[in-house]
Parts: sequence; structure tokens; C-alpha cells
Amino acid sequence: MAITFQNFKRKPPEKGGWRRGYADLVLDNGYQAGGWAITAANLGLTTLYQLTPPSAGVAASRGFLLRWNHATGKLLAFQGSTASNAGLKEIDAADLNGEVIRCYYEGW
Repeated sequence: MAITFQNFKRKPPEKGGWRRGYADLVLDNGYQAGGWAITAANLGLTTLYQLTPPSAGVAASRGFLLRWNHATGKLLAFQGSTASNAGLKEIDAADLNGEVIRCYYEGW
């Protein structure tokens, strides 16, 4: 399985072809260490400059933190471990299976 991209809310292109918008990402159980790969083409772009996952919502309320790694082009997911006070660890593959998150994106 792979992440499903849906419900695009695109703003009209700006000068120079700059585009921005929102997309709902349906997460799957294919998470591997290092994150889910997201490409510019997934979002209808040729270059993905920024992807901003939500800091609130269902995933956050369950103790998950999402972060996009610009260098690798991957969406990372972590879960806090307050019981062991060990800080954040990457999620297990199925932890966020089926969760829908709305991300903001920018690019060309």
C-alpha cells in the first residue's frame, strides 16, 4: 500500500509558477524507518519546496508528532514515550494506518 493523496485545495498559481495548497493524506501501514516518501509529483508539482503536516488533530491527540524531512523528501512520524521518559521514537508501521491528515504544501 501507499499513502493516498486526495481532496486537493489548490490556490491559483502565482507569478513565476509558485503554487500552494492543501491535500489530505491517508496514511497507510507501509511506514518504514525513515518515513513515508512523498514526491512533488504526488502533489501535482515539479518541485516540492515545503510540506507542513498538522501539529494538531487526531494523530497529535494520540501522542504522535509528524515532521517532513526536506533533505530526504519523507514524512516522519514519532510517538512520545512518557512511561519510559525515553523521548520520541519512530512509529511502528501500522500505528497511523488509515489516519487522514491535512498538509499544507508549496512549490513549483
